[in-house]
Amino acid sequence: MEDYLAKLHPDDSASYYQNWQALKDNESTEFNCIYRIKTNEGQWRWFKDVGKLSVLQSDKPQQIYGLYTDITSHKLTEQELEHLSHYDQVTGLPNRNLLQQYLTQAENGLQFSAFIVIKLLQFSEIKSAFGDLVTNSALLQLSTRMRSIISTPNLLIHAAESTFVVALQNSEAGDVSHISERLLSLINTPITVHEQDITISGIAGTACSTNEPYSGQQLLNQAELALRAARDSGGYQHYSYQTGLLEQTKQKFILQQQLRDAISQNKLLNYYQPIINAKSGVPVGVELLLRWNNGGQFIPPDKFIPIAEQCGLIDQLTCLSLATACEDILLLQNQGVTLYLSINLTATQLCSHSILAQFKKIILEKGVSPKLIRLEITESSLIQNKGNAIHNMSELRDAGFQIFLDDFGTGYSSLKYIQDFPLDAIKIDRSFVSNITKSNNTAIIDTIITLADSLGVVCIAEGVETLAERDYLLSKNCHYMQGYLYSKPVPIEQLLALYTVLSSHYAIFDK
Repeated sequence: MEDYLAKLHPDDSASYYQNWQALKDNESTEFNCIYRIKTNEGQWRWFKDVGKLSVLQSDKPQQIYGLYTDITSHKLTEQELEHLSHYDQVTGLPNRNLLQQYLTQAENGLQFSAFIVIKLLQFSEIKSAFGDLVTNSALLQLSTRMRSIISTPNLLIHAAESTFVVALQNSEAGDVSHISERLLSLINTPITVHEQDITISGIAGTACSTNEPYSGQQLLNQAELALRAARDSGGYQHYSYQTGLLEQTKQKFILQQQLRDAISQNKLLNYYQPIINAKSGVPVGVELLLRWNNGGQFIPPDKFIPIAEQCGLIDQLTCLSLATACEDILLLQNQGVTLYLSINLTATQLCSHSILAQFKKIILEKGVSPKLIRLEITESSLIQNKGNAIHNMSELRDAGFQIFLDDFGTGYSSLKYIQDFPLDAIKIDRSFVSNITKSNNTAIIDTIITLADSLGVVCIAEGVETLAERDYLLSKNCHYMQGYLYSKPVPIEQLLALYTVLSSHYAIFDK
């Protein structure tokens, strides 16, 4: 027995000895033990012993019978399954299942003081373009880079396909920010896969324990909230959790639900801002601008439109507003007023065949000519998917729609892009018009007007608020304008009265 015990694995010897001792002391009539034995070749093998007393004499065990089974293959399979369930197969890093175990252990003494959650951007696009083989190679290279600066006792976890988590012990806020920035720098450095150079960018959310006794799970939740804030901001690569972020997230979620209800009940309002021929003072068109009265509080479009995009509600919202606008255009026509309708498209909508098909269906059902519809797009939407954008724009123009390039001068402003895309008008952004007295802005405005003229497209100035701005634009042969000098956005009921005033007197509508 002593020789046998000497071959037991150190972690199993105590349990094995206790089981046998219980039989010898008559404290048990059965023996059941799983353990490891070292072979003569120095390998560890797993065994399972199951035994039972068969004869008792003078209260002492006399005979034991049972089974002695080599279960090594079973144990190896079990360990492999355990590894597969807790480690990522591509990077070899712990996965989210093991992270949850670490968080449970944290409640029992393994303390984490900070978390960094990193999201790889453009990941799905890279996977679609190059396939799993290239994507997995890229993940492996990136994880190797990150491992180089994350050492024990800190943990690097591959929590999801494009998400990594770093769990840190004994780290302060400054250390966490530094580590996060280093990780993002490593991620942003180009990698080469199968002779293909690929650049993957990332964003990070961090959370660090302060004087508050946060658990590991709470800190991880805070880091994930910070990551969402970085993603939604569109401008931050790194965002640290701050007090109040949770409340902001709750309020945003509530607003999302309220917006969903408002759209389903068609409670958002169409407002229209006239586009004026400044030479005559007569409106030629209107731009559709949505307004939301949420229980007596007006929510600005720059707040609820991004929410609608994030929630997948923007197409429904756009179609509802277009249908109402078509009815309003027909109402004006019945009063002898013909104005074109300009409506804004998102980058996603510009590249979507289904939403554009819905537009065509709506105006057909409402009986509005596509020649009265202008679709406004931004420079950034043109470069996101150039091929689809050009195809859809050409198709829309063939159907009778016109395409306006909105906010020109604030984006890429590339002459090449302007030449490549089928456009009917360029709109000068209000930021240039509002500072028209500055020499730099007049130079930009002059250039845009000249560009539009050379391309044979109309030029429209946005945000015109003063007579000086109007007069300068007219002097440069920019005749079409919109802005508070003529009118703020108004509901349809006021639009007809406004048209009458402007058309009859060539006057400025009182703000």
